[in-house]
Amino acid sequence: MQPALLAFLVALGCAYGLYGLVAVFGGVNLAYRLVPLEFIGAIVIGAVVYRLFQRVREGHSSGVRPDQAERAIERLAYRRRRPLTVQDVASDTLLDEPGALLALEAMVKAGSAERVNGAYRIRRAGR
Repeated sequence: MQPALLAFLVALGCAYGLYGLVAVFGGVNLAYRLVPLEFIGAIVIGAVVYRLFQRVREGHSSGVRPDQAERAIERLAYRRRRPLTVQDVASDTLLDEPGALLALEAMVKAGSAERVNGAYRIRRAGR
């Protein structure tokens, strides 16, 4: 479901709910006079719902975080106990080849890996 449609439905439900609450506790005449205020409250709640769903969608579309990629590479290097190639990383982790190369180069830049004859030697965290 699209976030805009969901926000609209939530806003519509909130307006109806606010109208019902005011009608029950304040009377139908008061509820009728406060309809514009109820719609403003519903629009605010709908905007909040829309923004929350946009944040959730943005968070899920980002892919693998750099720290997750480095951790996966470190675990693979620990299991293999030899220098890793980009193809090793791409075939045995969730990273594709460009992502594996990017993560390995970032590790080289950070000093946690070094290039050795076309492969990468991963340094362990205490050494």
